Amino acid sequence: MDKIRSLTRRRLHRTLADLLRRLNPVLRGWCNYFYHGVSARTFSYVDHFAFWRIVGWLRKRHVGLNWGALHRRYLPGWEVRDGRTEMFRPRAVTIVRDRYRGTRIPTPWTSPAPGSSPAPAA
Repeated sequence: MDKIRSLTRRRLHRTLADLLRRLNPVLRGWCNYFYHGVSARTFSYVDHFAFWRIVGWLRKRHVGLNWGALHRRYLPGWEVRDGRTEMFRPRAVTIVRDRYRGTRIPTPWTSPAPGSSPAPAA
């Protein structure tokens, strides 16, 4: 979230497409790193946070536009888009969970065979 916050500062970008080109690799990389965990709710939270940071950036940048004009111009279908550049949505990432492998995971320690007595302590 700190990285999203630092990337959506007003002084860093000239256009929405430039902002999206810098923000999308950050969101995509973060999602690729964490998609193995149980993180769907966190992805939705980050998606929500990034979306409203961009909307706030747009509102500050276009002071004369009312909400309807801003929505029509930059948020068609509630997707942040500027021409062909679109915001990567973390909430749409599919979560991949590992299956339980339990006893099939090899262990480097060997257990004594059943029925055999352990070695006496010296």
